[in-house]
Amino acid sequence: EQHTLLAAVSVLCQDDGTPARLDLSVRPPARGLWEGPLADQGLASLGEFLPRPVAANVSTSHPEALRALEERHFNTVRKLDQLVLQVQ
Repeated sequence: EQHTLLAAVSVLCQDDGTPARLDLSVRPPARGLWEGPLADQGLASLGEFLPRPVAANVSTSHPEALRALEERHFNTVRKLDQLVLQVQ
């Protein structure tokens, strides 16, 4: 039987005063189910390092993650475009 990782959260908090990072990754078949619980777990794991800003990058192709973070009072600061160059 083959198993596939469907969702993960990672956090990074450095000791230099920069914002902590919270990253959510959820495969499309599991989207809508895991974003909220993963965000909660990630924020809870940062508890001892707070108060400080927490930054998260979310793709516009993952509206469920955006919604989960907005429900936890994250604010959109800017929107970015990703550019790709196919080099042959």
